[in-house]
Parts: sequence; structure tokens; C-alpha cells
Amino acid sequence: AMTLVSVSAPSHQQGRIAGTLHTSVLAGNIAGPALGGWIGDQYGHHWTFFLCAALSLAALVAIAVGVEEVDGTRAAASSRERASLAALVRDAGAFLRAGPLRTMVLGVLAVRGGAVLADPILADFIATLRGAGDGRLGTITGLAFGATALATLLVTPVWGRIGDEKGHGRLLGRCGAAAALCLLPQAFVGHVGTLAALRFASGVFLAGVLPSAFGLAASLSPIEQRGAANGFMFASIGLASAIGPLL
Repeated sequence: AMTLVSVSAPSHQQGRIAGTLHTSVLAGNIAGPALGGWIGDQYGHHWTFFLCAALSLAALVAIAVGVEEVDGTRAAASSRERASLAALVRDAGAFLRAGPLRTMVLGVLAVRGGAVLADPILADFIATLRGAGDGRLGTITGLAFGATALATLLVTPVWGRIGDEKGHGRLLGRCGAAAALCLLPQAFVGHVGTLAALRFASGVFLAGVLPSAFGLAASLSPIEQRGAANGFMFASIGLASAIGPLL
């Protein structure tokens, strides 16, 4: 989806488009679990899977009918070459040899990994703070996660627009630095309200990382290679999401 919109949008709107798409993903991540839980409680858990399949099918039909792919965006390669491991290794080597792209991937890996580093121990940490209360730990932990998600949902399109106007590379560095300044004090808080406020603030700046990264990848890549560039970006995010909580 990110590749499809990136090749269809003008170069000066890449960050804005990536931000809008990321916002829709975040909205789904917030609404989906709530709707799935309610469907499961009301009608049985197996109906949740039926609804998920129906929504996916509806998305497929909407895209097939309403989205037209821009001509001239496919790389010139045979189907056998596209499917070969050697082609993947060659593409990875070319991508990582490009200095700015390599630096950007490593930066996103670090920022994303750092952002989720505390997730597995968040509930235990909240239990040591004032204001947690007895019997409310799950709810308060959910609200702490929700504070970051809400901030990201609200400001992601704004960061995408700013990146298009001011430059994605500069915005990426500044958002990463500001997020660090909001994450560090969380180690020293004594009340859950302070933690929630800092997590909201860090979510504001973490929201600028992904639109900036995808906008920068699009601007640094030929249009026929944006799919590969976006693929490596998603790979770095997935790797960070796996390594961060484990550490």
C-alpha cells in the first residue's frame, strides 16, 4: 500500500501521503481490538475472524475498483529474476551501499527499537508508581499505551506535511532527538499521570519518524525502485519491533 501511493503521488507530497496512510493504520490498530473484543463478547470469538475476512475482502474490492496504478513504475526484470534469491541479495546490496539510505534505515531501526524497548516491562514499572491503585493496573497500562498511540494518530499527517515543505531528512533527525528527550525522563517519574504525559509527548515526536523516513526513501529512490526501498524500510521497522521488546 505504501509503495502504491508513493508511486502515484507527486514527489513533493510523499511525506503527506505516507503520514495519511500511517494514520489510517493507527486508527485501525486502535479501533480493531476494541471492535474485535466487543464482537467476541457479544456473539462468540469465531465471528471476529469472519468480520476480519469480510473487511479484508471489502478493502480488496475497493482497491481493485477505485485505484489505478501509474504506468512506468515497474522495474524491468523477468518474473524469474524477480523471484530469485540472487535478485533480492543484489537489490539489498545496492540499497545498503547508498549512504543516505543506509543511514536512514539504521536511524529508523534505532528510533523504533528504542521506542518499544520498555513495552514488556511497562506494567511492572507502572505498579511501582503512585496513582496506579489496586485492581486498575491493566486499565492504567492500557491508557499508557493508548496515550502514545493517540498522540501519533493526531499529529502524523501534520509531520508528513511539514516534511514535504521543510525536508524529510532534517525532520527525521529532529523528531528522533526530541523523542529521546521525552523518553529519558520517564525513567525518573514517580506518578502515573506524569508518565502518561511524557508518553503522549514522545508519541508526538515518534509520529514524525515514519512519514519522514518513507518520504526520504521515496525521494532518494528512482520511481521503479520505491517498492524495494519501502520494503527495506518496513523490514527495519519489523526487525526493531522484534529486537526491542526482547532486549
